[in-house]
Amino acid sequence: MCRALTDLAHQPTGSLACAASHTETKVTPMMKLVKSRAEEQFAATQKKDNLARKDKDKASQERAKHVASLKALRLAKEADDKIAAEKAAAEKATAKNKKPSRKPQAHRR
Repeated sequence: MCRALTDLAHQPTGSLACAASHTETKVTPMMKLVKSRAEEQFAATQKKDNLARKDKDKASQERAKHVASLKALRLAKEADDKIAAEKAAAEKATAKNKKPSRKPQAHRR
């Protein structure tokens, strides 16, 4: 086919048209190989990114769970402290309202 083109175009054998057609056939398999390697690398990168994203999400969920448990413990402690403070205030008020004994200090035993 190259010869037919060269004869029609009145160009010597080994013309640019003939060289171009040969390089296209040689480059195409190489381009496919390069493209397939690039696609494989891209797929591997995507897989790594997905794994990293899943790990990050898992760590974030674990952190949120830990923070929620700490908050629950803090709220429970605050409630206990409030109850204890109210109880202490009530005892203090009861002790304040209590009549002191009329005996001198030395006789109170």
